[in-house]
Amino acid sequence: MKAPLETVSLDTMIDNHIGKRGTQKRDVFERELKIEIKTTLPQNLNPKSKIRIPKSNKPS
Repeated sequence: MKAPLETVSLDTMIDNHIGKRGTQKRDVFERELKIEIKTTLPQNLNPKSKIRIPKSNKPS
């Protein structure tokens, strides 16, 4: 019989596989991740800005 799947947070997975916050390996990982996110975002999208969704033209 198979064991049930366990739900684990992303932070826990990173802690287990990369290292706890404050360790050199974790700092390098987070720095590289931030660089990767910045380079893959469209140039006109600021990650701190609110994304506006246009209102639908359909009558309510």
